[in-house]
Amino acid sequence: MSDMIPQEKTYNGRGSLMLLRVMGLDSIVQRYGKDLVISDLRLVESFIRAEINHHKGLVSGNLKNGIYAFFGWSSNQTTEPLKHAVNAFDCARQIQLKSAEALQKDQRIEHPMFPLQIALCTDIFCVCRPDSDGERSLGQEHSGIIGRGAELAQRIVEYCGIKSIVTSPETERVLQHLKADIGPKSEIHIKMPNSSKRITAYEHNVLQENRDFYNVVTNRIKRSINRRMDEQRWRCVDGNISVDISGNVYRLMNISRGGLEIEGSIPHTHGELVSINFNNHDNSLKICAEKLQLDHIRCEIRWNRKSSQAYNLGLMFLDLNEVEREELISLIVSNSNGKAVI
Repeated sequence: MSDMIPQEKTYNGRGSLMLLRVMGLDSIVQRYGKDLVISDLRLVESFIRAEINHHKGLVSGNLKNGIYAFFGWSSNQTTEPLKHAVNAFDCARQIQLKSAEALQKDQRIEHPMFPLQIALCTDIFCVCRPDSDGERSLGQEHSGIIGRGAELAQRIVEYCGIKSIVTSPETERVLQHLKADIGPKSEIHIKMPNSSKRITAYEHNVLQENRDFYNVVTNRIKRSINRRMDEQRWRCVDGNISVDISGNVYRLMNISRGGLEIEGSIPHTHGELVSINFNNHDNSLKICAEKLQLDHIRCEIRWNRKSSQAYNLGLMFLDLNEVEREELISLIVSNSNGKAVI
């Protein structure tokens, strides 16, 4: 009877790991309901799995928790076919392009849309999968994967924008070494959790060369995702409220119950923890914030973009409770001379 049980085999080797997940899935479920979301997720997941299999990847997991796909080689090989990184990148690019085309054509406005985040990491991994005489079968699933790249993929995927692919430094090095056609990219500086270490990852927007297409898809996605209370955003159009970070002064662009956007001349690192203070031209905002104990608010830098003359930073509040968030919003709106708009 034991002969009937499939045996698993462990393979150690170098490869590229893809982590793919849906951006804002909790918000999507809240708006559209669990049953409809799960039904539509199955269709999207089927397409993703077919694309991974086509590019010779081993797949595991589901879109609810994140799909992992491994592109690599097993321990019975003596040379490293670096093409696994190219296969992983080409697969990720096709997934983003085809899902964008589907979103553009989908007219079912009562159905959710799923913006996909994809991270790629190249490293040494240990992969467990069903044994098939030492040869990998297309479409086969792995039951587990261990390696430094798995943790890194979980971290850098958080910084992936709509219709983008984020690659680790090693993945980028391999792609450059093979002179792969990967298009333009931008650097992302990421602070690793529980560490002072920072790494430079790379974001590839697969629709960057077709901005009209990108704008159409992005706008459809934004309309589809539920705007929860903490996503209601007030724009501070006159720039009369300032934000201080370690003596550097920034202009407040907009604020929500979840965070804020600021503009200034000094960049910060993704994942960096900072303390901020609000103020205005006559210091009244600072005085009120101190009385309400809303000075020295802890935030995490979530994104950092450079324009022609300034840096725009996105910050997320860390320690404010619901009452403090309401007090802060009321304080900011009332001190923007009635100019703040939703």
